Amino acid sequence: MKQHTTIKRRGPPDQSGLAWFELHFPNDLTPAEVVKALQPLAYRPLVGWFKDTPAVAFELRALPGSVRYWFGVDPRVSSELPGQLQAQLPGLAVVPVDTPPRPIPQLAATLHVQPPTQPLRPEMTSGITAGLAEVVKTLTKGESFAVQWVVGPAQARHRRPEAFSVTRALGLVAVAKETTEDKRLWKHKASEPLFHVRGRIGARSPVAGRARAIVRTVSEALQLASSPYADVRVSRPSTRSVHQLDLVTGARWSGILNAAELAAVLGWPVDGTDVPGTTRGKEHPAPASLLRPIEATDHTSERVLGAGLHGSQRDQLVTLPTDSSLHHLHVVGPTGSGKSTLLDQLVRADIAAGRSVFVLEPRGDLVEAILAGVPAERRKDVVVIEPGSANKVIGFNPLAGPIEEAEQRADHLLHLFHELYDRSIGPRSTDVLLHSFIALARSTDGTLADVPVLLTNAAFRRRVLATTNDPLVLAPFFSWYDGLSEAERQQVIAPVLNKTRAFLTRTPIRRLVGQATPRFFVDELFQRPRIVLVNLNTGVTGDETADLIGALLVTQLWQAMQRRAMVPSTHRQPAMVVIDEVQRYLRLPVDIGDMFAQARGLGVGLTMAHQHMAQLPPKLRAGFTANARNRVAFRPSTEDAAPLATVLGGGLTANDLLLLGAHEVYAEVLVNRTPSEPFRIRTRQPEGRRLSDPADLRNESAARYGVDGQALDAALEHRWQAHTSTLSAPIGQLPRRSA
Repeated sequence: MKQHTTIKRRGPPDQSGLAWFELHFPNDLTPAEVVKALQPLAYRPLVGWFKDTPAVAFELRALPGSVRYWFGVDPRVSSELPGQLQAQLPGLAVVPVDTPPRPIPQLAATLHVQPPTQPLRPEMTSGITAGLAEVVKTLTKGESFAVQWVVGPAQARHRRPEAFSVTRALGLVAVAKETTEDKRLWKHKASEPLFHVRGRIGARSPVAGRARAIVRTVSEALQLASSPYADVRVSRPSTRSVHQLDLVTGARWSGILNAAELAAVLGWPVDGTDVPGTTRGKEHPAPASLLRPIEATDHTSERVLGAGLHGSQRDQLVTLPTDSSLHHLHVVGPTGSGKSTLLDQLVRADIAAGRSVFVLEPRGDLVEAILAGVPAERRKDVVVIEPGSANKVIGFNPLAGPIEEAEQRADHLLHLFHELYDRSIGPRSTDVLLHSFIALARSTDGTLADVPVLLTNAAFRRRVLATTNDPLVLAPFFSWYDGLSEAERQQVIAPVLNKTRAFLTRTPIRRLVGQATPRFFVDELFQRPRIVLVNLNTGVTGDETADLIGALLVTQLWQAMQRRAMVPSTHRQPAMVVIDEVQRYLRLPVDIGDMFAQARGLGVGLTMAHQHMAQLPPKLRAGFTANARNRVAFRPSTEDAAPLATVLGGGLTANDLLLLGAHEVYAEVLVNRTPSEPFRIRTRQPEGRRLSDPADLRNESAARYGVDGQALDAALEHRWQAHTSTLSAPIGQLPRRSA
């Protein structure tokens, strides 16, 4: 026998004397499953001194655009029957309610099954549900209707009961002889558990005569169950029956239905019928450990994904714990889906929690929203990096770092250039770039902006090489390089100059990467709380340049992250990295799986977002699928639906994803090292309240970490053109000291 969950009701019974529960059905409900769920009602425990069968009631309550389903239970068995119903119907949510919204109708009518011993047509279940759904679509403001079925005693009958007749009881009419057909039909009806039932329809409308019309159209939908042998009949609507419907009372039963016939007339959403207000996609509940009351997480430090849409969780927020976040989050959502809003909410939570955050995005809207949400106590932590900044420029130097890591930085940069310009960088250009990067990385003040000057200005080149000591690598290469004729040298370096000058001739970009000792280093992100916001608005920089700057920053971030391994794990505070349009910037020379694993081990949670799966190269896609253990998917394109459904799993189909509404997502969260089933939530909308002025924060950040652009230009010009006394120094070797 199946075990069932005990579901406790919240409050005392209402005026009907019943404890009420709201029912939320799985989207793939079938008529056979409904029958299976109803069958155990035949075995309800007897209660009270007289061993009565406790009555239960099923109600369908419809308002304009929505249908809700209620289950009323005798309080004496309210801790048992809901759990039994749920155990018989996987995916069903049974939610206890204090006082269900059961508006009192203006008119009500009683449903009769005549004759009660003859079978109806249970195969019309889907048609009846669809018919009731059509009635719902006709409701206007102030209108409603209810369909109520009270299920009374049940018993097994081998003989067909006779309807009571006064004339027959007085002997005035002979008892009709039971035919073979009667026996066959009764045997068929009695093959399922039998129930005494009482059915009613109620309706209300502010328009005169409209309530009566609603009762009529609802009854027409239910009468689809009528068969050649039995009819579903409806009494004349009256106000007298309203009180009985509200109190779920009645002096007599109005028919006998078996479990299949009862399933047909309940109006439950079966076979994918589109019932207004009900779930259309697959519905798993979010894990209970992720839930928080809505009022408890108003602007707190918890990372909130959204509000639960499962029937049992509609007053709950669903969170993404920090431990789960360190296993990384993959977000997929087309333009306009609400992806940036979700990222904004997550980053604001990290900021409120005092964590370090690194955000990189290509449009600027997300950075603007985050700046508006920075609280006063964290204003000094903000670092805004924007290539389009005019005066004070906050820059970075991808070649700066420990001397012992110079070759590693050069390798990373070379890999990046190959990723971005693969077809136009051949072996000779690779050789030139590698040695240039190594020379500048070993120099005390080398920058990416120096590359064209290093290759074209002999005086500057000799001055840089005189500060290095590498007779095995740099000295042979640059001796060969200086031995080339001017024409040969131009032929060798032309592809390199084409690529580097394309972005270095732009003043904002040159100022961004031309700072030998920036006032901000990415390592600070892991040393003290920092909020680093990178706005790579392609309207300012162009796509190719923005991709390069973003990839350079991600590369430098990765190098700083690896240096975090030197810090004891007990001293590493969680840091969060959020990258939108990640496929444009993630070009590291490491396996994506290793990157995710190392980041997790170093206490860094990665949130990688993009628009659709086709944007990801095969290796990147496989790496995200295997290693990002948390996932959020907005409504995808038709082409993306099937692969996303496969990635999310849990029986999710492409159609489930395509049925998502605005701001709705399917989410999968790692809980106790186990991925949850995908559950549906609605992301929260941003608060209208601004905590900070973005313009003020930009100015404060620039004043704290920026360098004057014109002064930087002058310093670069002086460094590149200054006369030097080391023109005769040996290339790549320090001069031997005299004894």
